[in-house]
Amino acid sequence: MAEQRKTKDPREAGPDEDKPKPLDSERDRSAEEVNADQPSVRGEKPKPAPKRY
Repeated sequence: MAEQRKTKDPREAGPDEDKPKPLDSERDRSAEEVNADQPSVRGEKPKPAPKRY
C-alpha cells in the first residue's frame, strides 16, 4: 500500500533540482546594485538618511 502512494524516492532527486538557479551575474552583484535598477514605488529618489550622533 505504501508503495502505491509513493511516486518517487525523495533521495533520488537532488535538493536543488527543482529550483531555478539565478544567473551568476545576478548573484555576484551587491544588493545595492540590484536595487538601484528598480525605481522606487512612488517614482521619487529616496533622500539620504539623517545622520545620527
